[in-house]
Amino acid sequence: MFFYTTKVIYEDYVDIEPIVILDDKIIAKLEEISCYDKDDRSIFLSTEDPTFSPPPKDKSIFFIEAACKEEMSMLHACVIESAAVAHPESKIYVLFSYSITESQIKGYFGKLLSYPNIFAARIHITQYAKGTALESILVKDIKKTRHPIEDITNVLKLVTLHKWGGTVLSSDMMVIRSFEDLPKNWIAKKNNAASSKILSLAKDDVGTNITNEIIKEFAKTYDTKSRYVNRLETTLIRVLKRRCSDIFTSKSGECNGFKVFKEDFFFPIRIPSPAPYADEGTESDEEEMPYTFHIKNMDFSSYPSEEWPSEDLARIFCPSIFEFKLKIN
Repeated sequence: MFFYTTKVIYEDYVDIEPIVILDDKIIAKLEEISCYDKDDRSIFLSTEDPTFSPPPKDKSIFFIEAACKEEMSMLHACVIESAAVAHPESKIYVLFSYSITESQIKGYFGKLLSYPNIFAARIHITQYAKGTALESILVKDIKKTRHPIEDITNVLKLVTLHKWGGTVLSSDMMVIRSFEDLPKNWIAKKNNAASSKILSLAKDDVGTNITNEIIKEFAKTYDTKSRYVNRLETTLIRVLKRRCSDIFTSKSGECNGFKVFKEDFFFPIRIPSPAPYADEGTESDEEEMPYTFHIKNMDFSSYPSEEWPSEDLARIFCPSIFEFKLKIN
């Protein structure tokens, strides 16, 4: 049971601290992060360890694992592998906010660790944001919010960019093309606004200044009772519009060293044909090919078999996870 205390003063009793029980919805949500306080038996290096140091060239790609899980899903593992396949020269980091034991890497995630460019590390959330404007959210406020996983993930994304720079990706964004030709500082547009599903900010002057602005804005406006205010997208829109008021409507999407890419590149309405990505000789305009697509609430079997069989999807973008799935079935 989760609870907190609030000091009050009664007319006849002084300094009584009654226990205020959180409502059922908050308690249920807090169960999703109940593993954070368990004994730390993680087999992975802590991000606090001085030897954990993502390269400073802003080529790292990060995934944040905030929800307590016994095992990584096939689809999530496929997404991470897709990023590694598309970026063989970059380091892909999976950051867990809870302890991972030996038994938890025998499934799909264990297969990912065979990749030389996939790494995992353990985040201790109260330490990770220490010294930043976001520290109090993780230490105090998170126990009062109705959306702890969403809020924690947003905060950890921002702190990660603050520490090392690079690209943070959500676990429902399948990567189908390398980001190598993209500028250092950019974001994808969705529904004529900002998306926090994919965000790239370097450790250069432009990236550092924008990251710091976003962190300050998120911390200043954070409200445990409002999901809309706490959405990272909302913060991104406010910060970027202050820099360039027309950044989401202009054709170029450029603003003082920062770029907003059109929706088609990262959230295509239709899944593109797999042929160009599989080097099957199909002619295509590479400049118009998407970099990612959004697969939230989908699984491989949901795709129309005539347009893109599930086997084609998995075989091209996450081959080792695809093979592993066949073996265990």
